[in-house]
Amino acid sequence: MEVHSFDDDQLGYIDFLEALVRIAQVYPFKEEQLADMPTFEIKMMHFLQALENTHKKLKEVFAQNVDERTMSQTYQPCVVVDEDEDDEYDGMDG
Repeated sequence: MEVHSFDDDQLGYIDFLEALVRIAQVYPFKEEQLADMPTFEIKMMHFLQALENTHKKLKEVFAQNVDERTMSQTYQPCVVVDEDEDDEYDGMDG
């Protein structure tokens, strides 16, 4: 059985990136903009900047929710020490 990080109706990270690239490829740039953007990378950066400017408030709310959720979960690191395991440095003790 396949393992998924997201629900079936949600995009995974790779699918999300692919969707952004596909949208940027068909984005209706104006002729003046196309003259200033000779490469696809520049077009992609312009498209992403436009998305960020349009949805800046959503980004801030999302970041705040993630921070609050992370702080409320109080993750504790787990340290496991196996003292019985032979170590290559054991012979150096004396």
